Amino acid sequence: MTAAIESKHSSEKLIQFFLEKHNCKFNDFGWVVEDVYLTVNHNNLEILKRLPAVLFSSLDVSRIKFDNMEIVGYVQDKCSTPFAKNAKLDIIKYLQEKNNTLFIKQEVFTQLALNGQLDIIKYLIGKLPGSRSYLYRHAFLGGDLETFKYIHSNQTYSGGSTSLFPTRDTKFPESLALIEYVHQNHPWFAPSWYMISAFIYHGQLERVKTMLSAYNDSEIKLSDCVNIAMRRGHLSILELLFKSYPEIRPTAKGVEDAAVNFQNEAIVWVFDNYGAERIQGNISLLPLIVARNEEMIYYLLRSTRQQVSYADILMAIKQSDNKLFNKISPLRSTHFTSTWLIASAATGNLEIFQSVYECMSKYDNYSTEMVAQKLIEHNNRSMLKSLIDLGILKWSFTFYVYALEHEYVDQIQWIAEHFGKETLDDQIVQLIDTKQQFSDLFYFNLLKLHPTVFSKLDFTNQIQRSIVKNNIQLFTLLYSYYKEKNAKLSNYSIFETARTKPIFLHFFK
Repeated sequence: MTAAIESKHSSEKLIQFFLEKHNCKFNDFGWVVEDVYLTVNHNNLEILKRLPAVLFSSLDVSRIKFDNMEIVGYVQDKCSTPFAKNAKLDIIKYLQEKNNTLFIKQEVFTQLALNGQLDIIKYLIGKLPGSRSYLYRHAFLGGDLETFKYIHSNQTYSGGSTSLFPTRDTKFPESLALIEYVHQNHPWFAPSWYMISAFIYHGQLERVKTMLSAYNDSEIKLSDCVNIAMRRGHLSILELLFKSYPEIRPTAKGVEDAAVNFQNEAIVWVFDNYGAERIQGNISLLPLIVARNEEMIYYLLRSTRQQVSYADILMAIKQSDNKLFNKISPLRSTHFTSTWLIASAATGNLEIFQSVYECMSKYDNYSTEMVAQKLIEHNNRSMLKSLIDLGILKWSFTFYVYALEHEYVDQIQWIAEHFGKETLDDQIVQLIDTKQQFSDLFYFNLLKLHPTVFSKLDFTNQIQRSIVKNNIQLFTLLYSYYKEKNAKLSNYSIFETARTKPIFLHFFK
C-alpha cells in the first residue's frame, strides 16, 4: 500500500483516485503509519483527515515536514501526545515562530512533564496561560528530579496534596531519588498514604518501618500497601505488614496484579501463611491467562476453590494454548456456547476446536454455519477442509455467497474452484429468485464475476430492487448493463418505483 501511495503522490492524483473514482471503502485498505508521513509530506490534507485515527498515536514528528502549517496544525491537534513525546527544541521553536499558539495545550505540557523534556518546558512555560499546578503531578510521575525542581520554582502551589493525588493511586515515579527529595523537602506535596506506598513500591524496608510507626492507621491504606508489596514481590515488606497488622487483607485485584507481574513467590507466601480466605473478593483468572502465567493458574486451581468463568475459557481458546485450555475447560464442559466454538475456529487450532466441538455435540446450541464463516473470514482453507473431512462441516453454496458479500478475494477464488462456474451460476440464479436481501457489495462482485447470471434474471425486478435501496451507484451499474445487452425493461414499472425516491431525478437526467 505504501508504494502505491508514493506513486500516486508523485503524480498528485491520490486524492482524485480515492475520492472521485474509487468505489471501495477507504478504510478497507491496510493503512500503516508510513502512509501518514507520505500524506503529510505531500500536503494532502483531505486524505490525511480520512486516515484511521489509530495511526497518529505513534508518529515521530522529526520525520514530518513543517512547510504547511494547516497540515501540521491538524496532525498536532490529532496527536498532541506523540508530538510532545518526540518533539525536539529546534522543531518547537520553528513551529512557534510560524504559529505561536500551536503548542500551548495542557496535554502537550503534561506529556513534556512526564518525559522530563526540560529544555522545551523552559522555552514554553512562560507562554502557558492560567495555573500550571497540574504539571506538578506529571513531573513527579515522570521521575525527572531536575524537571520537578524547575516546575516547582516557576509555580507556587498551595492547594494541598489531596487535589494532586486521587484517593486511589498506584502510579509511582521510577526515580527513588525524586521520592526521597519530595519526602524531605516538600512534605505537603503528597499525602502520607501515598508516600508510604511509594517507598513500598521501591522496596525500602527501613523507610517503611519508620513511616508506619510515625502515622496512625487512619493515615495508611493498608490494603493498598499489601497489594503493592505483592505486586512488586517484596517479601520482607509483606512480612512486616502482616506482622504489624494481623488483620490486614489483600484484595483479589492485588493477587491478579502480582500474578500478571509473575510475582508468584509473594502470592504463595500469603496463601501458605494466611490462607486464601484472607483475600477480599473473587480472583479472576482472565488477566493471568492473558499474561500466560500458567504456573499461578494451576496453583490457584489446586490450592483454592477458584471458579473458572466463561470469559476465562474463552480467553484460553483465543490464546490457542492447548495445555492451558485442557487444564481449565473440564470445569465448565457442560456450558460451552457457540461463541467458544466460533472463537476456537478463529484460532485455527484444530485440537482445541475438536475439544470444544466434542463437548458441544451433546447439545443443540451451536452453529456450524458461523464456524464456516469464521474460517472463510480468516482464509483458513486447510482447517475448513479438515472439518469437512471430519464430517463436522459440509461444502455449501453459502460459503461462496458469504465470500462475495464481504469481497474476500482469495476465498472467492478457491471456493469457486471447488464448485465450478456453471454450478455457481445456476445456484446464484436460484438464490436471487428467492428475493433475499443482499449487500450492494454482493451485487457489484456478482456483476463482475458472473455477468451471465444477470441475463437469466428479471431485469426490471433487479433494477427496482436497487431503487428501493436508493443506491444510485448500483442502479447506474445495473441500468447501464441491461441497456448494453438490449434487455427489455419495463420503464413504467421502474418509474412507478422511483417516483417517490430521491433517485427519481437520476433516472431522468
